[in-house]
Amino acid sequence: MQTASTWLRPHLVGFRKRSDVERLPLADILLNMLSWEQRKQLDDLAPSHWIAPTGTRVAIDYSDPAAPTVRIRLQEVFGVKDSPRVAGIGLTFELLSPAQRPVQVTRTSQASGAHPTSTCVRTCAVASSPPLAGRSPGG
Repeated sequence: MQTASTWLRPHLVGFRKRSDVERLPLADILLNMLSWEQRKQLDDLAPSHWIAPTGTRVAIDYSDPAAPTVRIRLQEVFGVKDSPRVAGIGLTFELLSPAQRPVQVTRTSQASGAHPTSTCVRTCAVASSPPLAGRSPGG
């Protein structure tokens, strides 16, 4: 395994400011260090995207490694038969309205030997229209 000074140094040529380093595509640099077999294994264990029944490729957010999350419109998960998992962990779905606003967060969990279950983690507040009481159809 190479040290950071070995693999990172060629990419830092000409950098003067911290902002230069912050723009460095570290993920791409690290991925390019892997062999084809290692990249395939990484993609099998932790894919970058989940494919919805509609065919939409949705990025998986790994910022919380214990709860990989997919942000997707509710309609696009209709037809999911199995509880999607990455690296043995159930995906967390942040379900969105057609207007891309959060509606609900759902997480798949599975006790040892049990069938997977979906648990509502949180229901998001949805702004509604003002009530129609006191209004007549004609104005």
